[in-house]
Amino acid sequence: FFAGRVASCTHAAFSSTRVMGTGCSQGQAVGTAAALATHYDISPREVKQHTKKLQQTLSRQDCYLPRVPLDIPEICAKSSLEASYSDPEPLRDGWGRQIDDAPHAWFARPGDWASYHFPEEAFVTEAVLTLDSALQKDIQLSYHGPYQELDAPPDVMPKAFRVEGYKNGEWQE
Repeated sequence: FFAGRVASCTHAAFSSTRVMGTGCSQGQAVGTAAALATHYDISPREVKQHTKKLQQTLSRQDCYLPRVPLDIPEICAKSSLEASYSDPEPLRDGWGRQIDDAPHAWFARPGDWASYHFPEEAFVTEAVLTLDSALQKDIQLSYHGPYQELDAPPDVMPKAFRVEGYKNGEWQE
């Protein structure tokens, strides 16, 4: 596996390959692919047989893969979903960030809640929350222009939240 600017080109063309975000994404994909190869005890070439697993693992790690939505567990897809405010359906549409003008997010205010109601009793081992990291903003970490630099978590990032489950007739954190 290789990640980064693994290309042969002139010095002029090479300067346009300096895209750190792409390099970071490649590194994440290579590391995840290597972990899958180790897990399945297969060669790097054989990881191709596990492309969907690789894509879903990267998506769960909040890596954006265009045109590859996150698979929503069946228990969530078949459950009813309600919220104290607005339409919560984007919570399970499989996209973890804004795409063009579609936010693919449930906008909550302090004190709001969203709740899945399973059709029957279920044993839940994991809850995955993808929080707003302001990826829709044009942010450049550079001294070459008047860009919005981040030096703290985005202001839209929740400061606190609570996850509860209904067990034995009562809500438990």
